[in-house]
Amino acid sequence: SINTYKDVLKNFFHSHTVSLDKVESAFMTEPLQHPEVLEAVLSLPQNYRTVIYLYYYEGYKETEIAGILKKKVNTIYTWMYQAKQILKKQLGGE
Repeated sequence: SINTYKDVLKNFFHSHTVSLDKVESAFMTEPLQHPEVLEAVLSLPQNYRTVIYLYYYEGYKETEIAGILKKKVNTIYTWMYQAKQILKKQLGGE
């Protein structure tokens, strides 16, 4: 589920901020309890992966993400929705 990968990311990276590149390299070297979740997130297209990362790991709201990425907030909502749909399909969850 969506909350599963949110928890995995938060538990794995604790409370410090890291880049997506470091997330990917850490994933390759550190064992995870649910590696399929992080793998699914990292396999998303760049724009989807970025909004998921900023929202669930960094804790930004959609309006803040829109400002960071210089996109319309409706674009961010769309990317979030589409990313969640892909993850649901890949992870077989709700």
